[in-house]
Amino acid sequence: MKSLLGLKAKAQTAIQEQLDRTSAQHKQKPQVGLQPGQDQSEANSGGALDSRTLSSDSGSHAEKTAGSDPIIQQLLKNARSEAVRQEFLSMPKGEYTSKHSIEMLVGTYNVNGRRPPADLDLRPWLDISNHTADIVAVGFQEVVPLNAGNVVMGGGLEAGSVWDMHIDRALNYPVSYPVKQSSAGSTVEQSPAGSGKLIPEDLADSEEEDDNAAKEKPTAASADVAGRTPSAAVPSGQDAANVFVQVAAKQMVGMYLSLWVRRGVVPHVRGVQVTSVGTGMMGYLGNKGAVAARLRVYDSGICFVCSHLSSGENEGDELKRNYDYSEIVRRGQFPPDSAVLDPKTSISASPGADSASQASGDGRGPGQWGSQRGLLENEHAIWMGDLNYRLTISDDKARSLIKESRLDKLLEADELICMVRDGRSFAGWTEGHISFPPTFKFKRGTSQYLGMGDEDESDQTEHSGSPDKAQNPPQKEKKRTPAWTDRVLYKSPTGAAKQTHYSSANLLVSDHKPVSSKLTLAVREYVRDVVEAAVDTARRTVDAREMAAMPRCELEPTSAEIGEAFYGQEKKVHLILRNIGQVTANFQFMPLPGAMFGDDKDKNFRTAPRWATIEPEQGVIDPGSGQEVLMTIWINGGIKGTAQLAAAKSDCKLEAILVLRIQDGNDIFVSVGGKYHPSFFGVALQRLSTLPRPLVPLTSDLSQQDSGLRISTARSSEANAKAAEEEQPGSAVFYSPSASQDVSPASTAHHSQDHSDAHSPVSRHQPSPPSHSATPSATDPIPGQQPATDQPDDPAHLTAPQAQSAVASHVPPELRAITAYLKDKGRLRTPGLFVNSADAAMLWAMHQPAEVGTPDNNREPKSGCALAVRQVREALDCGQEIPASTSAHDVAATLLAFFASLPTPFMPPAAAQVCDVCVPSASAASSLLADSLSPVEWAVFRHISELLQEALAQDNSAANGLTLAGLAALFAESWFPGLTPGYGAAGQNLKPEDVAELQRMAENVGLIADRRAAFVALFLDSDESPL
Repeated sequence: MKSLLGLKAKAQTAIQEQLDRTSAQHKQKPQVGLQPGQDQSEANSGGALDSRTLSSDSGSHAEKTAGSDPIIQQLLKNARSEAVRQEFLSMPKGEYTSKHSIEMLVGTYNVNGRRPPADLDLRPWLDISNHTADIVAVGFQEVVPLNAGNVVMGGGLEAGSVWDMHIDRALNYPVSYPVKQSSAGSTVEQSPAGSGKLIPEDLADSEEEDDNAAKEKPTAASADVAGRTPSAAVPSGQDAANVFVQVAAKQMVGMYLSLWVRRGVVPHVRGVQVTSVGTGMMGYLGNKGAVAARLRVYDSGICFVCSHLSSGENEGDELKRNYDYSEIVRRGQFPPDSAVLDPKTSISASPGADSASQASGDGRGPGQWGSQRGLLENEHAIWMGDLNYRLTISDDKARSLIKESRLDKLLEADELICMVRDGRSFAGWTEGHISFPPTFKFKRGTSQYLGMGDEDESDQTEHSGSPDKAQNPPQKEKKRTPAWTDRVLYKSPTGAAKQTHYSSANLLVSDHKPVSSKLTLAVREYVRDVVEAAVDTARRTVDAREMAAMPRCELEPTSAEIGEAFYGQEKKVHLILRNIGQVTANFQFMPLPGAMFGDDKDKNFRTAPRWATIEPEQGVIDPGSGQEVLMTIWINGGIKGTAQLAAAKSDCKLEAILVLRIQDGNDIFVSVGGKYHPSFFGVALQRLSTLPRPLVPLTSDLSQQDSGLRISTARSSEANAKAAEEEQPGSAVFYSPSASQDVSPASTAHHSQDHSDAHSPVSRHQPSPPSHSATPSATDPIPGQQPATDQPDDPAHLTAPQAQSAVASHVPPELRAITAYLKDKGRLRTPGLFVNSADAAMLWAMHQPAEVGTPDNNREPKSGCALAVRQVREALDCGQEIPASTSAHDVAATLLAFFASLPTPFMPPAAAQVCDVCVPSASAASSLLADSLSPVEWAVFRHISELLQEALAQDNSAANGLTLAGLAALFAESWFPGLTPGYGAAGQNLKPEDVAELQRMAENVGLIADRRAAFVALFLDSDESPL
């Protein structure tokens, strides 16, 4: 206990130091306001803000400048230039703004955890006689008892709905609801037809649905709903426009905010959002804190905050209340603007409004809050609740002044007034003159303050014989000094708000008395037609002023001719932008039309196709000067690569129209054109199967480069000699794969048996044309180009060699050339093949930027291994054969690099999902891949699996040292999506200190990697493989 008291004292000291610093800043500002005791007539005689101004803090975010208004920003979104926007903003807002008067009733009531009696009449508190209110905001505190179960487990979320029934009755019905007796003898409230009360979705209509919802719905500490115009009949004797409908509600433990709008005003309301901030136990639980809601009425934002601050009348307790307020303001954030589209947090701009109008650029979209997410970043803010501020005089003195009705002297000791006067809390807020006695603490069921004697007293229920006594049992209550704990304050631009009424009602449910305030708010509406005309006027004014000094620029050359582009080779196009005018020119390349619909982030607004970058994208050029503009073309592969996009068109042309905008000048359209000669790297296998061969014509620039075909120049003579010693000797001439393809009966028998399976892709897809030869080369025809034949592809009609040939015919010739090369001359016996080759593939990948625009002044390969991979690829792209002197490791690295360059992982998502949980059987794995992969992908998988099986054969593995587990792990890593420490933990916002969870995730990644390796191993074991 002593340690807790010590911590409390330290916390209070820290809070006081922070508040003292804030106080010192505010004391330097002149204080404006009425003195306690000024009567209501004086307070209301001077206009909108004539009631007591508690502090002169800076105004709300909305009153700073018109340019900061997100509605204005939206309306000016399509303005041609910043000069036009500034010219428009210099106009008086009154020229394009219409004012509307909104009557508002605000009420706050701490109900002390009591349920309302069935016959409770709230009209003395929520008085809307003569339909003077357009919006009614009602805030409750302690709608449920603040016990541990409710605070921690979030119980009692239906309590707010019970109070809503009574609010609905007070606002919409002059008589009480009909009441019937239940079988247990208790009263049950009935909602009349036509009620404007919104029953939350999670409160079902029938008892059976309630039971199911209670079983399925997880508990939570808060709940919120959004209203809608009810379709029920209008209450008898009332004008439909005067019926109140609930548009939003938010509950957090005992705090509950209910927001109602008169139906005639609903068409002008949009963008409702709700939020909550807990400042209770441990600083975050919801027994104390605030719930808030905001909406846009016409074009003005109004925020409502219902709070319950820390209690206590001991010295220092006021610091906790000050801290609660500062935390609510600091942490209170509404969701992003897009969240208002959620029907649970928003209503439309008007009933039946179509989606086109909601998404239009006239500023009438849902909410249009822009970046304004804070509680005080609204034009108007209303704060209600049990603020728990007490009196700084003794209990006897306070009671004596109450008996003498000397409220003016009592107000001089009010903590809240003192705090605001000194700038220590609620700076800048306004409260009307208080002419009613303190609202706390009463004997329940009476209008007598508790503690008139020296001893503690028990409370009284309003109707001692009513069934509510069982729900609200009497309790022993401690003596408390009376105080104005229940308050309503507001914060609006100067002259935009006027309080017309501020009073307390004599309801007997709680130990508090409810407080209500009537306000008149001036809200604005931007007249769209007038705004459009004003923008046009601003444009003409700017044109007239700048016509003589309009910037003029010209671009040389007027188009960007790329010429031939190749995979992995950077190409640069130089342009010169000259300022031939008399004034400074600001230029900017505009986002491409298709990129305008991406995320609302500048970095995603591409000014050039993904395969190109522009530098600089914007800048300033002085008169008579020029600016070089560099366009860089870079086509690469991988998940974020651009090769698939560059090869998307049938003719592989690179085309684009770039827009170069000269601010306050003319737009320059830059035509970009070129031809991409694709590689077998970087494109999907399905697309690769349709490309003509050779991929790079012999007449292209690439095929003329000697370095692209002579791998021996990439390495030293010593390295070549070492590679020759590791492999069987061979002459340094180009290797012809047609000279040594192994098509032994032993290697085809297994395929013949597999093709009888019902899942064989040969029987599931179009007939496969026969292969021209059993030994492919890089210029072999591909399936899409071969003439149709009458030979059936049903495995039952194919011999073993025919079945193997039918599958191999789908394999791209470049891959067939790689596998043939590795099978020839005992190269599969090379020590460490594939496993050590992975290092070369990794070096190749290191020199491939993740996407175009990655800073790299020299994208050329920086190692012999990486250069060798490039040269093998370029040789095959040009239809050439792999030189026989090429290291087996380099060719194996090329194969691994090929899979790394694919735009999507080679293994289908279904396989990755299965491996996340288990390793399937061999037959199930084969069926999964046969159903998920395309014919080309399935053929490539079988083809590569056959190669790896041969590499693991006993005579080869004895020399190369490969193991089934090691090879399977390597290709699993190459074929499956990458694993990260957070794989499989999406949505878990883990902190660095969560060491145990991070370790568990890392172990999970290792387990998944092992399953993937086991999955691949199913196909590499020649004895057990289902292929």
